[in-house]
Amino acid sequence: AGQARALTVDPAFAGRVWAATGNGPWLSDDHASSWTNRDGELPVLNAVDIARVAGESDEFFIATWRGLFATDDGGTTWVRADDDETARSYEAVATHPVIADRVYAGNWSGLLISTDGGESWEQPETGPGDMRVVSFAFDPADPSTMYAGAWDGIFRSDDNGETWASSLTDETIWSIAVHPVDSDTVYVCTYHGVFKSTDGAATWSPASDGLTAQYCWALAVDPHDPSTIYQGSGAGVFRSTDAAAEWSSFAGLEDYNIYDLQFSPDGGTLYAATRGGGVAA
Repeated sequence: AGQARALTVDPAFAGRVWAATGNGPWLSDDHASSWTNRDGELPVLNAVDIARVAGESDEFFIATWRGLFATDDGGTTWVRADDDETARSYEAVATHPVIADRVYAGNWSGLLISTDGGESWEQPETGPGDMRVVSFAFDPADPSTMYAGAWDGIFRSDDNGETWASSLTDETIWSIAVHPVDSDTVYVCTYHGVFKSTDGAATWSPASDGLTAQYCWALAVDPHDPSTIYQGSGAGVFRSTDAAAEWSSFAGLEDYNIYDLQFSPDGGTLYAATRGGGVAA
């Protein structure tokens, strides 16, 4: 598929990557060299995000503009995972890295959390409320700390999503990346470039020197060298080797919008979800 919106990898399989695309979910087992369609009985093909259930290789949730769906057989079949009467337009879905039954979904009406693997959903008492939610990220060092990116700011929770506090409330947060060792260092993509926090999202500073596009969609921190960060936008992929102090063009994808960036489980391959160019590696 030409338009890939989101990617997820499987730690149990070094070359395996899933892509959410305008033509449904696709699977590659060879580092994105070849692909197999896995839309099964999925009634809606316009997929915008995908998340793997912790510890499972065949269980996924997929967010579409017409609802949220789940599979427990690697995409052979899909079932509705939300209230099918609402047909909400979803923007993001995430599964807890440790607690397998905990799922988070963001749509045009706010944030929803399931504690039973998608059987039922509730909106937290604090947090984005009815604000559009478009991205999620977890602290790799402590997954009980997580972030939700919304239309007006970033929200942080230190208790698996029960309670939330907001910051950077004048920005739309399209992507979030947390330093793999230093939990206080967080990066976000916005319509106005990259911002960086060194105090756990309490305060923020612009970090866009060298970027040629103001807006950006994707971020990824190199797990082997956390001072190296990759950013994706309508101007392709950019790289910083000094913790976002300076950026330069990278990878020759200047003609594509970059919607997502994900490292392989071993950190040796960086995948890019593009508009028009499928998935690049």
